[in-house]
Amino acid sequence: MFATNAMNPDVLSRQAIRLAQHKSRKAGRPLTKEEVLQLKIQTVESWKRVAISVMGLLVGALAYTCYRGGAPWWIWVLFGLGCIFIILCGILGRKSYIDRELQKLTANGSARLLDAIINAL
Repeated sequence: MFATNAMNPDVLSRQAIRLAQHKSRKAGRPLTKEEVLQLKIQTVESWKRVAISVMGLLVGALAYTCYRGGAPWWIWVLFGLGCIFIILCGILGRKSYIDRELQKLTANGSARLLDAIINAL
């Protein structure tokens, strides 16, 4: 459903550092490299998630229009369910392990990114 290409390294590093710092504070100690690699981060950029949610709202408006226009019940129910599904996809996005996202980057880039995350702790 979403593209599987590598995420922007700057956005990836910001999200990973923020999540690692949060988990580190929660644990009361710095995270190990293995723990950092097992963290799950959002891989769909915020603007794309907002765009998907807006599309879901448009489908919801279409469902409402069909309902008010006297269309058969199964049409507006179908559009209504589609609206809910699309909005949930936009809200939830797609999460992936940091390890998987680092594998999509070049070797040098992934090593720098992992060092930056660990140094930020």
